[in-house]
Amino acid sequence: MIFSKKECIGGISAKRARTLMRELRLLRVVTLDALEHFAGTEPAESAQLITELINRGWLIASNVDAEYTVTRLGTQACAARIGNPITRATADELVEGVLSRVEAWNNTPDVQLIITELKVFGSYLGDKPTLGDIDLSFNFRLLYKGAPCWDVVSNFAEKNGIGLPYSYLALLDFWSTCARRKLKGRKSAISFCGWGTLMNLDCAHQTIYKEVSLRPSLP
Repeated sequence: MIFSKKECIGGISAKRARTLMRELRLLRVVTLDALEHFAGTEPAESAQLITELINRGWLIASNVDAEYTVTRLGTQACAARIGNPITRATADELVEGVLSRVEAWNNTPDVQLIITELKVFGSYLGDKPTLGDIDLSFNFRLLYKGAPCWDVVSNFAEKNGIGLPYSYLALLDFWSTCARRKLKGRKSAISFCGWGTLMNLDCAHQTIYKEVSLRPSLP
């Protein structure tokens, strides 16, 4: 998902709208008062804004009057890129770069996560000459059982200039986080969503990489 730098969403800038959705996502329910508080808008402006968020599919009305919840699309808006569209040729080059980085990652001797499948979805599967961004998702298998080995993690982090996990949950996510960063390659036009999230989305997707030879798991 991409917003133009000059885009206006419900009377506020795209950047403010993205920040607003990040705040609203943390709420159990969204009310008009909460929206006014985080958006800094007046009641009339807030009514216009909330209508626009509903029309975009970012909010959905709950069973209680004047209460709303953030949708999956609204969650995606939290990570939207703000910038200029890319051409189809540029998108193809970026996808080829991701595929080469998948192979490089899977052939790195000391990683403990193997990418088994990579899917593309969203505007890349269409035929438009320009795209907002490239939406990708990958599945993986771990080469260990239980929690990651701290010594292996710390050695890999030191060798690659990566910060150590700051919590147990961060340790559990260490390898998937490293793999996602490797595949993204600091390209702002590339966006990743979780595999489970993609499987629950009602949208077309296409496999562009699948593991062929299985690398054995660690004992």
